[in-house]
Amino acid sequence: PRGARADGCFVWHNEQLDITEPEQKAAIVFDKGWEDLILEVKYEGPPTEFGWIVPLPARPVMSPAKASLFEHLSMITQKQRVGRSQRTARLRATVGMESARVTVLERRRVGVYDAAILSSDSGRGLQDWWKSNDFQLPAGARPVLDDYARRGWVFVAMKIPPEAADSS
Repeated sequence: PRGARADGCFVWHNEQLDITEPEQKAAIVFDKGWEDLILEVKYEGPPTEFGWIVPLPARPVMSPAKASLFEHLSMITQKQRVGRSQRTARLRATVGMESARVTVLERRRVGVYDAAILSSDSGRGLQDWWKSNDFQLPAGARPVLDDYARRGWVFVAMKIPPEAADSS
């Protein structure tokens, strides 16, 4: 089977730099037609040298989630429970310039990330948009992005600006 990039991929300034994603956590809550996607990504490498693009089926509302969310979820899912647990409170963390076939629907700061919500009719348009921002898509990403674009999905593109980067 082919590898999947269903949750997005990193882009980079310099392909020779060693940027890795040793860990990613995701929580998805679907309730009454509303879907919340909360992502926590651990990455290794210079934070100003890469970006991240995530395909989504509709335009999201983005906000930073509390850093302790996944620690809390880990603790409560390890506890033994008797009977029914109370329903969890709704998790609310989801996070126009034009370029060749790309429309920037929204730009804003979300936590440490500069984020842009993009609409495109092709992976080529997204590749060109990232290139105009001095980033490269990984090999094999364009056909995957083409598929999402044909289905009308939007893309959240994120990067950490130099002023937000720190040693941690």
